[in-house]
Amino acid sequence: MNPVHDKTVEGDYGNAAAFFLERYYQCYRVQSRTVEALLPLAVHCILMGAEISGNVEGLELAVCTRERCEYIKDLGGLEKFSSQLDSEIARQLGCT
Repeated sequence: MNPVHDKTVEGDYGNAAAFFLERYYQCYRVQSRTVEALLPLAVHCILMGAEISGNVEGLELAVCTRERCEYIKDLGGLEKFSSQLDSEIARQLGCT
């Protein structure tokens, strides 16, 4: 396993949803947030990427530390957050 000291992106590198990660990651990092605090951003990037590319068929997420990797069992709240954020952005832009 190669250590990640900042962030890493896997999958569809050219997907426009990566914008969210680049735009908001520094805010989380500067605030010295935990990996768990990044989960809403990660889930939103993945789900918006799925909307754009259509290549994502499901969502599984794991949080890995030096000691272990733990799968996140309940993503319902994070998926709901992403959906609400997407709807609010669309509403603000008059896309509803």
